Amino acid sequence: MINQSRWYRVLIPVAFLALACRGGGSRQTFEVSGSIVNGGTTKIYLEELGGGNAQGIVVDSFAPGADGKFKLKTEKKEAMLYSLRLGQSEFPAAYLINDTSHISIDITVSKQDNRFAEGYEVKGSPSSVTMKEYVMSFQTDLEKLYNVFRQTDSLKKTQAPDSLL
Repeated sequence: MINQSRWYRVLIPVAFLALACRGGGSRQTFEVSGSIVNGGTTKIYLEELGGGNAQGIVVDSFAPGADGKFKLKTEKKEAMLYSLRLGQSEFPAAYLINDTSHISIDITVSKQDNRFAEGYEVKGSPSSVTMKEYVMSFQTDLEKLYNVFRQTDSLKKTQAPDSLL
């Protein structure tokens, strides 16, 4: 006959294991929804940026309808940087940080080239708003630097003196 104390030794760990496994199905998700203004985009991609890799890993994609609305989601992990890329563009339209479980974003696409965003408005994520401000100020500085290089190049072509350069 089996001793009852042995059953408890086996039954209690098995019960805890069963309860632990039961809770495994409730994974949290990170969701990005919004709209694309000026449309023309065939697909929008949510890319995870991490590990020092400049190339993102596509974790979800969506083909917006005529209204430009989209919804993307992935499993929520630790704080992570994401980008949204439009169609076949190699450049991100927006950067996001998953500091909340849901972010809303409205992207305005360039009328001249629908692969590029003119700008975007993000709601529901303080970290993503800060990231947007940083990226926009960096882009402004790059544009200024590009204009200086362009002027310098023009002066070099006219063989301007070094003192002017």
